[in-house]
Amino acid sequence: MRKALVSLGVLIMVCVPLANEAEAHGEAGIQDVDLMDHQIEELAKMHQENLELQKKLLNLYVEYGVITDEKAEKITDKHEEYYRKLEENDFIPKWDHPKKSHKSNERGVG
Repeated sequence: MRKALVSLGVLIMVCVPLANEAEAHGEAGIQDVDLMDHQIEELAKMHQENLELQKKLLNLYVEYGVITDEKAEKITDKHEEYYRKLEENDFIPKWDHPKKSHKSNERGVG
């Protein structure tokens, strides 16, 4: 019994600081910076290349029959919307979103 309590105590001592560290990183989020023009251009170029590559991949999935044209179009639209949002924010992503509750919890099921 004593070993179990000691193990539990050690586990709590290890996990609590890790949880606090994770919270601190989540609160810090992305730094508020202004990128220089050449940095924005470099990020824009890489994101554009990524977008084109994702479109090629989706076209292959359509060609191989993995997904439908409609599904590929929906995914492409989401990728393009993400790119537009990045562009509006000078290619600084907005990854800190408020947490949403699960739908099952909203319905009282859970």
